[in-house]
Amino acid sequence: MNIYLVRHGDAVDASENPQRPLSPLGEQQIELIAQQLKIADVQVDTIFHSGILRAKQTAEILAQRLPHKNIVAWAMLAPDQSFSLVFDELVKIKTSVMLVGHQPMLGMLASYMMTKRSNSPIVNIDKGDALCFSPSKFKNELWMLDWMLKPSLLAYPSGG
Repeated sequence: MNIYLVRHGDAVDASENPQRPLSPLGEQQIELIAQQLKIADVQVDTIFHSGILRAKQTAEILAQRLPHKNIVAWAMLAPDQSFSLVFDELVKIKTSVMLVGHQPMLGMLASYMMTKRSNSPIVNIDKGDALCFSPSKFKNELWMLDWMLKPSLLAYPSGG
């Protein structure tokens, strides 16, 4: 069982569109991540997203490339929700899942998964980043960060 955390891609400014859909850059970021996740044969039972448009669009792009059974809006993934409550619900799930959400919640959740401390923001997740966690073999209730993908590291400059 793995837990994948993905921050939504870049979104348009609220002055352009108050719903803040993904920008063309954001769509490209998530396409790059989705391609790499497919190459890595990532499979999840459910892709959860916050219900906010940019996270929903990110989840939909990922779902086009990845084997999954469900896409579910989960309001607990909103930026202002409690990461520890999300963690408590996650540990009840016994299948691999993907959470598509926002900062600061995802970063705090990732930090909490690795330390079980609520005041240790040790992980910063940039737009479009994807992280894979697995249960720690060494310490009960902790999770290990297996890998992290960053769209900025996957994009190759043209002409080079």
